[in-house]
Amino acid sequence: MPARMAENRTLRMATLKKFGFGPEIMKESKVCSSCGCTCTAEDSFCKNCGAELPRETLYDFYKCRHLYCSSCDTVVRKTATFCPECGKRLQPGRFRRLQLFRSLRDTMRGAI
Repeated sequence: MPARMAENRTLRMATLKKFGFGPEIMKESKVCSSCGCTCTAEDSFCKNCGAELPRETLYDFYKCRHLYCSSCDTVVRKTATFCPECGKRLQPGRFRRLQLFRSLRDTMRGAI
């Protein structure tokens, strides 16, 4: 990745994190299915209502609705041929969206 692109990406990610958005923030957060309170990824129970939190973070739920690289977990466009993060050639059969979706769906069914 050229230096200029790397600098732009670093700046973009820092700005997203500063304002509470982006993949790094989603990896650090869970949402209570009972009251909607945002908790940290390390929490097992909601700090607001005491309900048990899902094991998955917001990023896990985000990934189940999008395609992502099986090598580095970066979310990619449907039309991508190469991962923009690690550069690996993407193989349509190697996208892991469906597996993760089924796992999360089963987890959420058990919580309801």
